[in-house]
Amino acid sequence: MDPSVQVEDLKWTPVHTLLFIAFSIGTTVEAYIYSLSYIATSWVAMPRTLLGLLAVWPPLWLLLGGAVSGPLADWIGRKKHFLSHLAYMLLVPLDLFSALHT
Repeated sequence: MDPSVQVEDLKWTPVHTLLFIAFSIGTTVEAYIYSLSYIATSWVAMPRTLLGLLAVWPPLWLLLGGAVSGPLADWIGRKKHFLSHLAYMLLVPLDLFSALHT
């Protein structure tokens, strides 16, 4: 059977709902992060070079992160990479929080 026909015949399940919600939240957070630098430029007067840097900073890190993260995930395994990334995303804010409150 053709895979495109199989996809069309799939029923919507609770797993699809959870995936949709997770994707929607992730897309919303990413859009907020990308737009934050543009919003912040209207708070104070700043040089055009800084405005340009703020405009390219998020996509630049997204590009560099994908270039490093993809091969690393292929090398150590996607599940290990995912779990280590989650641990990193948990520990770094805790470390910053503790540094600010000492």
